[in-house]
Amino acid sequence: NAVGAEARNVPNAGQAAWHCYSLAMWYHRRSDPAQTIRWGKLSQRSDMQWQPREVCVSLLLAMARHRTGETEEARKLLADAAKLVGAVMDPSTGKWSDNLDAWVDWMNAHILLTEAEAMIGG
Repeated sequence: NAVGAEARNVPNAGQAAWHCYSLAMWYHRRSDPAQTIRWGKLSQRSDMQWQPREVCVSLLLAMARHRTGETEEARKLLADAAKLVGAVMDPSTGKWSDNLDAWVDWMNAHILLTEAEAMIGG
């Protein structure tokens, strides 16, 4: 692929993190947990700190771990991600934080959280 085996073909850490996240999502949608884990871990290794992306990657890893039978790890990743999403969106009201940056990235995290909870149990 264009990103390269270890995300070396992408010019900066931020782009590499997003590219690897995108590949993790693609493999997740193809029901390939091994590749989801591989690309998710590569996304996590980036120096780029962006909490909503990190939450999305954690949720993809949780679902991949669940598929590989690593239930406890999957539940831990899910619980940690749920806390972070809950910090920006009140689950009882569905109201998002007033000072939320990158709401679309957080919305993606919320969608993945809903999917992960349905798969793993929440």
